[in-house]
Formats: sequence, C-alpha cells, structure tokens
Amino acid sequence: MMGAKGVDRRTLLARALLLVGASVVSLPFEALAAVEADLLSDTQRATLVAAADTLVPQTDTPGAVDVGVPALFEGLLANWAAPATATALADVLDRLAALGGGFAALSAAERKATLQAFDAAALAPSDAPRANPFGPPPAADPAYQQFKELVLTLYYLSQPALTQELAYTHVPGRWESSVIVTSATRPQGGPGMF
Repeated sequence: MMGAKGVDRRTLLARALLLVGASVVSLPFEALAAVEADLLSDTQRATLVAAADTLVPQTDTPGAVDVGVPALFEGLLANWAAPATATALADVLDRLAALGGGFAALSAAERKATLQAFDAAALAPSDAPRANPFGPPPAADPAYQQFKELVLTLYYLSQPALTQELAYTHVPGRWESSVIVTSATRPQGGPGMF
C-alpha cells in the first residue's frame, strides 16, 4: 500500500472517494427540504400542513408546522421515496383533503375530530400477514400508516422536539437511601452472595 515515496495512487484515490462519500452522507437533514415546486398541488400542500398541525399541534412546545415538517416531508417525497411510495403518499393527502368538505378549511377542533375518525378506520388491524415481525401490525391503510409515521418521525428528529419536548431527567429527585449501610447490612462476600 505504501511505496518508497509514501502513499501510492490507489490508496490516494480510495481515500479521496471515501471523503467524497462521507461528505455526501453528512449533508444536513434540512437539505431534504429543497424540493421541486410542482411536486404537490396547492390542495395537497395545504392538506399536508393541516394534517401535520393536527397530528402535532403547537402547545407550549413548537408543533410540526413550526419545525418545518411539511417542507421536510416534501423533500422526502422528492429525494427519497420511490415513485410508487410518492404516489401512495400523495393519494393519502388527496383522501384527507376530501374529508369534511375540505380538510384544510376546517377549524382545528373539526380537523381533530375528523382525523381521529379517519385514523381509527385507517389504522385498524388488517388480516394481512406481518411483513416485519418487529414492526407495527399491518393496518387497514398501510399508506396512511406510513404517512403518519413519517410526519411523527420528522417532527421528533427536529431539534426543538428533541430539546424541548423530550426532556430527559436523569434523576427525578434526590436519592435517599432507605437502608443505612453498616457492616451488619452490607455483606462482605461468601456463599450468601450467590
């Protein structure tokens, strides 16, 4: 691998290709948001915003729309999804748009009630065999199941969700021992340990 003069051409080329691959892999997650303008129709885009806002509304923490989930979702459709997957997810948006005479035009309370009813029917267990033994059970509408999983995953991969909503408390209070450790209460080895 190393010649008398140092690194040979093959090693140099391999390392250069490795660096190019590493730089592509390390692109920021937000790069997915760069999307073609005509990927979704205006109705589908409005439905996506309304559905994301209904699934993860803004409370004391930012909601899905606040962290840019609709743009990231569109980025996934353009850059990640196979044509069949993109079509299935766009069909989900069309079906949601038809709910309640225009899903995006409904009030937040109406959207929540409408989506809960749709959710219950679409995520009802189906008789289809389980493709992934570790994944969720098959739903009556697998495209909607994937849509909902993507919206929630994109939200929980955002910095505000990870830092503000999913707060981790290492020790939820002060630890106070209930047993005073003395030579009588602490075994020093022997058969009692086994």
